[in-house]
Parts: sequence; structure tokens; C-alpha cells
Amino acid sequence: MSKCPKCSNRLNFWKTTSLSRLSNRMICKSCDVVLEANKSALSSFGVSSVAIFTIILRYGEDWFGVHFLIAFLLAILGFMAMAFWFFYNVKLRVSKNQDKSDLIYSYELKKRPDLPKNHTRTEYLKNMFYEKTDAELEHIAVDPGRVPEAQEAARQLLNERKNGT
Repeated sequence: MSKCPKCSNRLNFWKTTSLSRLSNRMICKSCDVVLEANKSALSSFGVSSVAIFTIILRYGEDWFGVHFLIAFLLAILGFMAMAFWFFYNVKLRVSKNQDKSDLIYSYELKKRPDLPKNHTRTEYLKNMFYEKTDAELEHIAVDPGRVPEAQEAARQLLNERKNGT
């Protein structure tokens, strides 16, 4: 079972099994420390899972004498078995890089504010952009392909976040 090496608390199954070479870090919910998995272990898990899925899907009819749909279901079961095996055998370590900015939002998510009755297009777009990250908002604010109201809404949201309002 996947456990935090610092506090020995059990980690989330879905977050652990969704680790990849591109995002091999996660946060332990109990001790708030950044954990990381070995990238080569993640690669071997991914390659072997896809290989088992493909082999069962390709040769399922020949080996088991079943229809393609049943072979597909067997392949999914094989993939899930590999995910459980990975979850119980993966070894995570405390990351040297404890920067959490790429793992969580840089602002606290709050309930999206209600729109006024007679709202402007900029207010509507601010509401639509409310859950976007600062990097996404900065891109929208300078993107020449966006309508001016979208650029203004992104600028206003960025200013509000910087001022803490």
C-alpha cells in the first residue's frame, strides 16, 4: 500500500496511480509534504500496463475463445490489476523540491461570486475566468486574438488577486 514515508499515512489511490513521468509529484494530505516517485518506476509501470492491455486485447479471442468485447473487458481488468499492483508496491520519497506552486492553485479557491442582475460582458467573463490560474489569466490578458472585454476581465481578476480582494 502506498504510504507517506514521513508520517506513514495511507495515500490516495487515484492520485498515486495517476502519477506519470511528467507529473511525478504529489502532496501528502496529512503532513503537507511534497512526495515524488521514481520516474523510471513510473515509466516501467506505464509501459507494462499498456503492453498487458494490448496483448490481452489482441490475443484474448485466441487464448480465451471469447468475443472481442469480453476480451476488451478482460484487458481493462488486467489494466486495473496493474494499477492495484503499482499502488501497493510504489515507493515514494520526500521531494527535495518542496515548492507546491505547481501542485496547487496560487490563490485560494472560493465560491464563484454571483453575477449582478444587469451585468456587463466584462463582469460575465470575470465570472467565467474565476477558476483559471494566474498564468492562464496573464496569457488571456496579452493575447491579441481575444476580445477586449476578455483581456480586461483577465486584467481585473489578476489585479484583484494581487491586491487580495
